[in-house]
Amino acid sequence: MPHTTTIAITTDTTLNLAYQAFLTLQHPHYHAYAHARLAPARAEEALHDTFDTLATHWTALVCGTDLTARAWDELTHQVQTRTGRHRHPTRNTLQDDLEILTELGYTPTHCADITGRDPAHIHALKAARQRT
Repeated sequence: MPHTTTIAITTDTTLNLAYQAFLTLQHPHYHAYAHARLAPARAEEALHDTFDTLATHWTALVCGTDLTARAWDELTHQVQTRTGRHRHPTRNTLQDDLEILTELGYTPTHCADITGRDPAHIHALKAARQRT
C-alpha cells in the first residue's frame, strides 16, 4: 500500500494564501492606477498603505461582502489623500476612476473586475460619461 501524507492547512495559512492570491491578481492594476494619479514615490506609499490595511483587516474583508469593491475603495482613498485635491462633490468618483482605467487600456469588463462593481453599472457609468 502506498504511503500518503496529509498536510493540514490551517485557517491562517488559507487566509494568507488567499491574500497572496489577491495581491498577485490586483497589484499590477492597482500599481498602474496609483502611478497614473500620483508621482512615483507617493504612488508607492499609497500602494504600501493600501495593501498593509488590507492585510491587517483581511479576515474581516474575506468574511464580509464585496471584498474587491472594498479593496478598491481603500486604494482610491489612499490615492486621494495623497493628491492634495478634493474631488468635486457632484462628480461620481467611480466614474473618474473608470476614465483613468480606460485611459490605461482597460475594458469595461476588466474595470468591473478591478473595482469589484457590477459590469452593468460600469457600462451605465461609461455610457453616461460619453453623453456628457
